[in-house]
Amino acid sequence: MDANGRVHDLARSICAFALLISPSLLSAGTVFDQTNLVSSVPGLAANTNANLIDPWGMSFSANGPFWISNQNSGTTTLFDGAGNLMKVGGNPDITIPGGARAQRVPLRR
Repeated sequence: MDANGRVHDLARSICAFALLISPSLLSAGTVFDQTNLVSSVPGLAANTNANLIDPWGMSFSANGPFWISNQNSGTTTLFDGAGNLMKVGGNPDITIPGGARAQRVPLRR
């Protein structure tokens, strides 16, 4: 076998070895724990908010609250980093002028 053939054999061996160990290396350190902070479904999260219906948008800053847009309740709600409701002017939710007001439909699992 010539030198070129040995290089190809070595390259194939290295690739095969890399394919065998790479899945375990790729998953190392990428474990996540999900914590549901807020839900409109009682018991599904640490906090419950009935106006959190079809939330589709979230805005936040480095040191401010999370603003959540609740599409089907026509409101926006502010939460702190732990999912606790933050009232604005004494109101738990801010109504969006012209926003949709839909009846709450339970989620299906």
